[in-house]
Amino acid sequence: MNLQDYEKAKEVIVKAEQSDPDSPVIQFYKFKIALAEGQDVVAVDAMTKISEVGSNQDNDVAETNAHGLICLAAQLALEQKNHNVAVSALEKVVASSADNQQVLTSLRCLTRLKLTQSTDSGAKKDYSSFLLYLQTALDRLNQMELVSDSNVQTEAAWFMKIAWNLALESTDCCAEMQELFLFCYKFSCLCLMESSNLVRQKNCLVMAAASAVQAAREQISGDEKTKLLRQCLGHVDACRVLRKKIGIGGLNSSLKDESILLLALYEFEAKAQLGDSDLCFCLDAAEALLNADPGTFESFAALAVEPPAYHREISMRALRIAIKKHLAMDVIDITKLSKAFHSLVHHALSSGSSSDAGSKEEAFAVYQDICKIIENQAKGCYPEIQILWLMTKAWNCGVNLFSAGGHEAGEKWCGLAMRLLHHLSTFKCNYQDKMTKVYGDILDRMERNTLKGQVEE
Repeated sequence: MNLQDYEKAKEVIVKAEQSDPDSPVIQFYKFKIALAEGQDVVAVDAMTKISEVGSNQDNDVAETNAHGLICLAAQLALEQKNHNVAVSALEKVVASSADNQQVLTSLRCLTRLKLTQSTDSGAKKDYSSFLLYLQTALDRLNQMELVSDSNVQTEAAWFMKIAWNLALESTDCCAEMQELFLFCYKFSCLCLMESSNLVRQKNCLVMAAASAVQAAREQISGDEKTKLLRQCLGHVDACRVLRKKIGIGGLNSSLKDESILLLALYEFEAKAQLGDSDLCFCLDAAEALLNADPGTFESFAALAVEPPAYHREISMRALRIAIKKHLAMDVIDITKLSKAFHSLVHHALSSGSSSDAGSKEEAFAVYQDICKIIENQAKGCYPEIQILWLMTKAWNCGVNLFSAGGHEAGEKWCGLAMRLLHHLSTFKCNYQDKMTKVYGDILDRMERNTLKGQVEE
């Protein structure tokens, strides 16, 4: 081998193996020759046999020797910059070593090698391998913590940063992202319990909850979706406990943190999808938050009716809160307010049949509020396209009710549509003549019916 006469070396190896097939040293030489000749498959196969020989020996010394040869093989592969063989060798070190520090060092090398390989080749990162490495590192660190090893915090901090960076990059798979943020949280629990680290733990749990919700949205399987949603709720609960520990959100807290709104949204979505019955309590808790803006409750309203969930009453209540908050602002955003009213009217009109006047009363009350705003706070500012939509819905509702025999209710709704018609500008000429004529016919018929009733009496 020193003369690089590998053919003769291999001939001798074959004879030696016939004499002592269980010798790890012979397999190590086979590895060295294969590595020198660039035969990666043969090199990896030789390392596998070294590992098998070591594990099959009852003698602890033989097993230790086999492990030492694997470590040496990994070192040689790294020196020759053969990353593929080095990864295989280091993985065998991890699998065979009882030395926690040696395993952690090997895992750090493995992680760097895998990251380098993906960067150089431009290929997608092998997240399944990273997850396995992180779990192994966590298990070994937990063993070291039991004996108060001083290296635990240093090693945990390194793996914590790796988990965080990998999580931020794993945008293609939210389930993997959730696992990585959880690993980051678990490693941070092994670090110093200072305030910055507690905040980091809180951020990990918030991100894990977000990843779980997003992963659930992408799931078709009901069981897997339920599992992810329940995991999200677990992260939310853990994060709230941690927030109290940190002192965020209390009356005397000097720390400002917006994550409480995100937690409320994640919890609400998970419970809505799971069909939990305490959505009202979620809404009450969110309404009590000082920093909850109208957009937050518009999001609640949308989540309440996100298929397969359909909590119409909860959605309407959230929209009413959003509208109240819009109107309480110093400068009212009329466009956003009009969209909230649009959704509220849509829900209110969706109840009951088109000929059921009683089921439309709630919607009529909402219309009355809208008309007051159009005529007072939002003079000339209410989006015309929204007024047109409201007018069309009111008109169709009135015509349907009138046609079904509900003359008084039909006239009331058509009259409401005529009231909205006066606030149109660009589109007014397209509807005014026809609507005026039809509304006139409705009034005439109402008058005839009234006269007929008086005559019959």
